[in-house]
Amino acid sequence: MDPSTDVVLQGVDAKALGDPAWRPTPEQGAAAASVQTDLFERASKMPECDFGLELREDGPFAVIPHLGSFRTSVKAMMVSARAELDEGRIDQAVGRIAACLRASTQVGHDDIIIQALTRRAMYLLVAPVLAVASPRLSAAHKATLHEALVAFTDDDPFRIASAMKSERNQLVPWIEKVVQNGPGPKLDAVLSALSLGPEDQKRARELAADPARAAQELQKLAAFYDEGIRVRTEATPAVRATELDKRVQQGEFGVMASFFFADFGGLGERITESRHTLADAKALVAKTNR
Repeated sequence: MDPSTDVVLQGVDAKALGDPAWRPTPEQGAAAASVQTDLFERASKMPECDFGLELREDGPFAVIPHLGSFRTSVKAMMVSARAELDEGRIDQAVGRIAACLRASTQVGHDDIIIQALTRRAMYLLVAPVLAVASPRLSAAHKATLHEALVAFTDDDPFRIASAMKSERNQLVPWIEKVVQNGPGPKLDAVLSALSLGPEDQKRARELAADPARAAQELQKLAAFYDEGIRVRTEATPAVRATELDKRVQQGEFGVMASFFFADFGGLGERITESRHTLADAKALVAKTNR
């Protein structure tokens, strides 16, 4: 993908895509047209998608360059879908929408939190276009979209809890091995990579100089992951996530948890909202035309 595509499409967001009166600028239309939509649709139908993420080997330094490209591609596909709708080509528009729904599930395949959040962000670009298309969907269109939507489970649609479990089982042991090796450049680099802002960086340096304390903090982080996984699978995660957020801020789960999860409560609210949006989408495509 041309790197300029992302720059040109920066002004396109979910609000614009969901406005029936919105039209892309000529530059945005050309940028969207540069994406190989047919290839994207074919790729989205693959049974597996492996981006070669090496969390067990690379820990927090795992390279994940595909996330930005995926999100930009979905945005371009949705601009394309809106153009197809404007021209009355409903079949093509539905094909774009279904492909992006399938691709959203592929992004979460490796199960780390940043990928799960990208999966949600991609879905939120698709949902408004689906809403614009909804009055014109045939029973066949709805069946196609329903098949793509069933991959999003009701309780954990973006696999946040699954991603937390994966990180708990892979990332925490990886950091533990580094801590066990004692002070050194690698421990400094790891803790610095996990922290944000000057105050967090200061606390990271203090931990790096005291591996015994770092090991204790890591156990607290593991306890937070366990608690967070339980919260994410509850029917109403927002309230419990906010409570857990306060416990993080009060220091119950140590400094590493504050590095990793600065706004766990806000995430709970967004996940609850997304569950409702997905439920609405599933209800929409479950209906058949008379």
